[in-house]
This record gives sequence, C-alpha cells and structure tokens, in this order.
Amino acid sequence: MGCPVISVGFPTVVDAVTLTLDMLEEAGIEEEKLDAAAELLSESGRRSLFVAPKDCDMITECLANVASKAINIFVHGVQGAL
Repeated sequence: MGCPVISVGFPTVVDAVTLTLDMLEEAGIEEEKLDAAAELLSESGRRSLFVAPKDCDMITECLANVASKAINIFVHGVQGAL
C-alpha cells in the first residue's frame, strides 16, 4: 500500500532460565553457584521454555491503552488525546 508504518512491541514473556537465574541472584546465591547453574541450565536445552504472567491479557490491554494515548498525545497534542 506504500504507507509508512511504525511498530511498537511490549515484552510479555520471559525465558524460564533467565527468570530462574534472576530469582536465585535475588535470593543471594553466590556468583560462582549462579555461573554453575547457568551453565547447567543452558547445556540441558531448556532454553526453549518461555513463561508469561497469568494476567497477560489484562497487562496487554493496559499497555495498548497507554501506547494509544501516548501516540494520540504525540500526534494531536494533549487536548485531542483524552
């Protein structure tokens, strides 16, 4: 159609290995043990498991609302956004 398009995305999923390692780090696990756990988990092929929050639909709806209002403010100014 020849129309310029802007795409906006919001992350709604996370790699389970990353989530696990972040939680272990937050729990105060030593860095050596974190490195060993990261190596073990990445070698096991579990990199294909992704998780999403149970209220993902509600989060997506809220993010879409915020994004649409921000775009309207940018394009039309504050008066036309609300």
